[in-house]
Amino acid sequence: MEALRPFGYYIADIVKKPDFCTLPCSLLLSVSPCMSNQHPELSCCYFENDPKERQEYQQRLGMDDAQFSRLCSEVTRLFDDEALDIDGRFLSLSDAVQFYECHISGRIDARVVCIACTEECMRTLSDEGGFHLSIGGIADTVPENAQPLGCEILGADFGSFHSWLCNGLERNIAQSFPLRVSEYGLILNPFEEAMGFAESIQGKGEPITWLPCMLYDCTPAL
Repeated sequence: MEALRPFGYYIADIVKKPDFCTLPCSLLLSVSPCMSNQHPELSCCYFENDPKERQEYQQRLGMDDAQFSRLCSEVTRLFDDEALDIDGRFLSLSDAVQFYECHISGRIDARVVCIACTEECMRTLSDEGGFHLSIGGIADTVPENAQPLGCEILGADFGSFHSWLCNGLERNIAQSFPLRVSEYGLILNPFEEAMGFAESIQGKGEPITWLPCMLYDCTPAL
């Protein structure tokens, strides 16, 4: 199998599975904002935003004004350094881990997640999905101590991800294949099989190209 390359790093919440999802699990971990929350939530701490949403995000993190101000300043610095993309994707693991340890750890049940895919997938994310691949620098290999979590089938649209789950496409796959998933709803079948799953749902759900991506847990030990 072609080696997978890191595409970036997300800090993603573990969330309760919504009722419409038919996977045999109770929790989900996803890098799609359709299914989970990513940190920092840029609409609440960077872009021009609704003061109420900003306040709600601050309260959800359990931060006082000074702590939240430091978070916002850090986000601005990361953008200025071209180390953070517009969907909350960190370009380096060290930046993602530092942000997690300073602002998220102990406040929200979240993980630092590496997303990795094939070179062809990378090109599709850039050409069709609107992701920036030229800013910053991403390592060529998955971090050595990263723990594989499973595969998520994603589709890129305007620099952000849709998930196969927000379209209910797990039903289509489960009807035709022996689908196995983790406690967080990630595909445990071999990656080659996940590639076949993604091919089987092309043209279904959102009008995008569905791509299999491996997720790895890079959360620092507490």
